[in-house]
Amino acid sequence: MARLKLTDWWDKLFAIGIALKGLDGVIELLGGFALLFVGPAQINHWAFLFTRSELSEDPNDFIANHILAAAAKLTGNIVLFTAVYLIVHGLVKVILVGALLLNQTWAYPWMIGVLVLFIVYQLYQLAVKWSWGLLALTVFDAFIVVLTWHEYKRHRKRHTAAPGPRRETAPAPRVRGRVPMLEGPARELDRRVWTDAQRPIESEGLNMAAWQETLHLWGPAWAAVRGLDGAWDGAAVAVDGGETVLAWPGDIPATGAVTVVTDQPGDAGAAAAGQGLAAAGELVLLTARTQDLDMVPGLPPNANLAEAPLEMYDAVEVSLFDRPVAGGRIKVGDGLAVLGGLHVDPGHDDIAAQIEAAMIASLGEEAFLHGADTLYLVADADQAARFAGTGWTEAARLLNFIRPHLPA
Repeated sequence: MARLKLTDWWDKLFAIGIALKGLDGVIELLGGFALLFVGPAQINHWAFLFTRSELSEDPNDFIANHILAAAAKLTGNIVLFTAVYLIVHGLVKVILVGALLLNQTWAYPWMIGVLVLFIVYQLYQLAVKWSWGLLALTVFDAFIVVLTWHEYKRHRKRHTAAPGPRRETAPAPRVRGRVPMLEGPARELDRRVWTDAQRPIESEGLNMAAWQETLHLWGPAWAAVRGLDGAWDGAAVAVDGGETVLAWPGDIPATGAVTVVTDQPGDAGAAAAGQGLAAAGELVLLTARTQDLDMVPGLPPNANLAEAPLEMYDAVEVSLFDRPVAGGRIKVGDGLAVLGGLHVDPGHDDIAAQIEAAMIASLGEEAFLHGADTLYLVADADQAARFAGTGWTEAARLLNFIRPHLPA
């Protein structure tokens, strides 16, 4: 079941506020049930015991005398009414707070409506008889209404951030089997399966693929899921440790570690080799739309999935018999999100695909709730082969190059 996600200080402030409101509800429930078994005489006795010490020192003590006066006015009907009021009041709060913590959309307007009714009643009570305590409670309830309304608007925005209707086109063929590590001077582009991340778009007179157009967004996000800082410098993404991530065709620097993102790996490799760079590895850039993924896959028996927001990214972990066996990461950007670090520990080959699907579903839901309709995943060839035909499509290749050390 979905839970309230704490992504920024607004979410955390809201969570703290409704948690306090839930605690308030629990206290009211306990007090209400206690009053069902207590008569006016017992309350008077407790009031006497509570104030006896203070009144022995100061018989005119304001607070102690008011407590005794209030207790003396209690009748059986008043006690019963107070008990029922506290139980109903507390039960409503506890139910609504629980629903909000479970991220149930219906609970937001209900919480606002119920609190507004309480505020109106409390204002009436204040007009009849002033109470600083009741005023503080009313101000706190008004604060919770504002927080809930703000969170409700953000919640609706996240859930309505799904992309618009798709264009009616002929279904694209699915690529099955192992993704080949293509080499050579050219690729058979006419056989490519195009997605929105590959589809050419016009930008300042240049015909660019969407992955290239958004490199300034997903490039730093890819660095983040690797635990690194990355920043767009106007032409490429500069990553901590001296790595440069850039799109090709384009200028390839002849120094440092370079990751070239391209849909023409053969030509890009030849260009890098011409500058004295040596190939150090190759990865696959996959892309998918959140609406195309299976968001409700099942976990294997005795497996649990946990999510955790961290400083640089959000993480997901799968445990089997309470022992971590798999994990993944996600960094959400402007309209897109990057997944990375997906792994399943050795020895679980029979359920690896099921675990991967569950992690992707959890991370995909996280992206969807934050308005990201496009996902990127940097995978090795084996992962790319497993994900083929499950909503993911290859967008480009990432070629890693280094400058070899020359002998002295």
